[in-house]
Amino acid sequence: RRSGWVIDARTTTAGPQAGDRAPDVAGLQRPGVDAPLRLFDLLRGPHHTLFALGNEPLADVARLVRSHGTDVKAYRILPAGTTAIDREFPAITDADGQFAKCYAAESGQGIVVRPDGTIGLRTDRLTPESLGDYFDRIFAR
Repeated sequence: RRSGWVIDARTTTAGPQAGDRAPDVAGLQRPGVDAPLRLFDLLRGPHHTLFALGNEPLADVARLVRSHGTDVKAYRILPAGTTAIDREFPAITDADGQFAKCYAAESGQGIVVRPDGTIGLRTDRLTPESLGDYFDRIFAR
């Protein structure tokens, strides 16, 4: 948790913190797909995974994510009964509310899980600046 490779920029310590192993969560759904989905299904592969929580406009964040090519995949996590306001990231529905409960997740937050399954970033407000600070540490070129 105290590593320079993680950032926990939240006002609360509820839920897993940056530096903790990301817990798996069941009860997720892709729109129009009946097959069950687990959080770990989204984490498979050699990439960082961004979870944007809620329905905030994210065009600037999406541009930053795209600038990192295949190094970052991003998803929008929405409460059940919510439709995405844009198509910046694939929408995943937290059908049973398990993600929100496990991660103490609130709208506007952002979570990045590293390829090793560790939470690298937790932030109360997902912005290009908050995400950029983290990416600058990880993808220093």
